[in-house]
Order: sequence, then structure tokens, then C-alpha cells
Amino acid sequence: DIIAGLTLALTVIPQSMAYAKIAELPTQYGLYTSFVCYFVYCLLGTARDVNLGPTAVLSLLTAEFTHQIPQLASLLALVCGVVQLIMGLLNIGFVMEFISHTIINSFTTAAALAIMFSQIKKWLGLKNVPREFIKQLYWTVMKIPEAQWYDCSLGFVCMVFLYLLKASMHIYPLIKSLIINNIIIIIMLIIILPTLARNALTISIASSLAAILLRYDLQPFTLTGNITSGIPTFGPPSFAVHIPETNTTLTVSETFQKLGIGSVITPLVGLIEIVAIGKAFAKKNKYRIDSNQEFLASGTANLIGSFVQAYPVTGSFSRSAVASQSGIRTPAANVITGILVLLSLQFLTPMFYYIPTSGLAAVIIMAVLDLIDFSLIKQLWIINSQCLTLCVCVCRVCYGILIGVAVSLLFLLYPWAKPKIEV
Repeated sequence: DIIAGLTLALTVIPQSMAYAKIAELPTQYGLYTSFVCYFVYCLLGTARDVNLGPTAVLSLLTAEFTHQIPQLASLLALVCGVVQLIMGLLNIGFVMEFISHTIINSFTTAAALAIMFSQIKKWLGLKNVPREFIKQLYWTVMKIPEAQWYDCSLGFVCMVFLYLLKASMHIYPLIKSLIINNIIIIIMLIIILPTLARNALTISIASSLAAILLRYDLQPFTLTGNITSGIPTFGPPSFAVHIPETNTTLTVSETFQKLGIGSVITPLVGLIEIVAIGKAFAKKNKYRIDSNQEFLASGTANLIGSFVQAYPVTGSFSRSAVASQSGIRTPAANVITGILVLLSLQFLTPMFYYIPTSGLAAVIIMAVLDLIDFSLIKQLWIINSQCLTLCVCVCRVCYGILIGVAVSLLFLLYPWAKPKIEV
């Protein structure tokens, strides 16, 4: 558990900073989101492999509904926590069974594609590119002559390095079968750790290169810049949200209007993710989870997280896979991870200044590639390529999940509404 907790910390620290960029929040908010949830899940979670924290999909939804306002992001976490706790206390975890695997798979693929496209501008070092998909695609193509080729080259090298480290994971089962005593275990861990902590290793190398060049007054890469250090103060999120652009303060009703359907979609997607991941790893490693208890764990993590300026969290598939591969035995490994994230917030934030944004973009792109079901895209293209193109270009991700769930429930309930009666 100690080894797994250390490995997870080396994964979650760079990933959480990268996901804060997807959420369109200052980098430190990714770290704020990444420590409370670990302590909560250690106490309340039922799946030893599930790793709670910021994810690519929920970060995308946070950006969609909070409009780059950290206060709104914390309020969204509070709303998610309340909704998920109510569902858990009412024992309605069975509702997740009515949402088909196809809907979950389609939504995840769509969100992953949207996230990947949103990072291309950061990989190329482009400025002032709109976030709407069509405009983003158009302006990215139009601004290619303005691309910062040093950023582009570094991002490409980081992606190749991440891919090679990930590919080396195929030797893990072979190495595991060779373990016969504790000395060999230590040797094997030295070999395996760089592959499991590939995000941290990649970002560390890229940051070191940027720092060395900066000492010689050279800054070819776009850097993350100053990050607020220290542990966030504990306190409830304010419902009176200040909008800096207009220098106005929203009332409570205006705040919830600004969150819109995000108050419904975000907790729903969070629950879908954590239950789906929990069931997948429970089946793989032969144990059982309690869906209602997972609702309570996720809800409590979001509720308490909102008091430390966190945005919504759920289970992360990529980090859960790392936990499983690291030999995690109990949720106690989360305590180690949470402590290390806290220490990084307190002591390591000055070093994060040197992280190239193209390096973070590379981490995100390689992380979401695993979420894309290319066979599903091929199948939909064969069925109706025009409809697929129209939906991808016009329909927002948040509406896609609502429509998908509604259609799924309609197909499920229609036969019950009109049963065949024979006399």
C-alpha cells in the first residue's frame, strides 16, 4: 500500500495540474482537488483499486458550467456532493443499472475527443483560440503559422516518451512472475516505477530542461508560471459569486442559473464513472463493491472538497489502473497519496513554475487517448457519416449525455408501458 500510494502520488500531482487546465482554472486548483478526496475514500470507499480525484471528463464539464470562475467550481462540487449523498442515503444506486454501456462509452469517447482537441492549441503554443469546438478547430488551423515550434517539438517528444514508457508495461506480467524473494521485488520495483510514474518523470525532465535554459536567459517554451503555494484555507464556498469581468456579484438564484444543468449532469456523470470503474476492477480482481456506498463516498468527498476550493471529483480509470498494477491491497494507500499531495502544495509549488504547458498538454492527450473507442467511431461512421459529423460539430457534450440517458430510459420503459396482453 505504501508503494502504491507513492506511485499514485507521482501520477496524480502532474495529472491534477494538467486537468486544472482543462477545467480552465488556475493550476493550483487541481492540487486543491486532489487531497481531501483521498482521505475520505480511505474511510468510506469499497473498491480498493478506485482512485478518486480530478478526471478529464469532469474537468471538461467544470469548464463548461463554471466559466473560469473558481468560486463557481467549488459551488459545483458542493452541489455534486449534496446530490450524490441524497442518492446514496435513499439507496437508489440501482438507477445506474438503467444506463447502458453504449451510452457511457459514447459519452466518454466524445468527451475525450473534445479534451484532446482543446489541448492541441496548448501543444502548439497558440494564443487567443476560442473554446467552442468549431471555432477552436477553425482558429487552430488558421493560426498554425503562429505556432511556437519549440513548444510543439517538446510536446511531441513528451508524447513519444510517454508512449514508450506505457508500451514497456507489457513486460510487467513477466517481471511479476519472476518475483521469488524480497531482494528481487526491490529490483523489479526500480525497473517498473518509471513506467508507472511516467507522467511525473516526463514533466520532471521537461521542467529541468526549461529551468536549465532559463538560467542562461533562454526561454523557448511557454511555462506554467507562478502557482499559489500553501494549503487552502478551510471554509464553506460563498454563494455570492463575484464576476471579475463585469465587477458584479451574483445573487444565490443567479449563481444557480449560471450553473444551469451542470447541477444535474455533473453529479450524474461522476456517479456513472466511479461505479463503472469500481465494477470493472472488482470483476478483474475478484471482489465486490457497494454502489450505494460508492455514492456516499463520492458525495462526501465532493462536499468536504468544496470547503477547500476543490472542483468535482470522481473515479479515474487511468490512475485506478496504476493502483491495480502497483499491487494496492486496501484503500489505505490513499492516505499516503493525500499526504504527498499536501506536501507538494506546501513545499514544491515554486518548482512548478518551470513546467512547460506543452508538457502538460502531452500528459493530457496521452491520458485521454485510452478513453477513445475507435471501433465505436468507425461503426457510427459506417451507419451514418453525415449524422455523426453533424452531431460532433453541433451538439455539446453535456446535452449529448442527457439525450443518451433519456433515449436509453425510453427504450427500457416503452415495453412496460405497452405490454402484450393475451386473453
